[in-house]
Amino acid sequence: MSFQLVDFVFNRVLPKLRPFDKIYRLVTNNHVHPKSVAELLGRLVYCGFEIIEFNVIDNLAYFVAIKNPPIIYWRNSEGWEKVGR
Repeated sequence: MSFQLVDFVFNRVLPKLRPFDKIYRLVTNNHVHPKSVAELLGRLVYCGFEIIEFNVIDNLAYFVAIKNPPIIYWRNSEGWEKVGR
């Protein structure tokens, strides 16, 4: 088996299976399992950040993100309207 498959099963599948969850936590000393780059960037965007720059250098991912201000809505007589950020 390839290392990627074993790594995927151990770090992504086993923590989600109830019988193996406690065993996984004992083996890994309760460290958080790794997350993919796509998952991390998606969480940032979901929380209102804008990804400005993304680079992979020496197998490490570097990114620059800024927080967007929340969108402001107000209610007029016809319904909700977007005022701005």
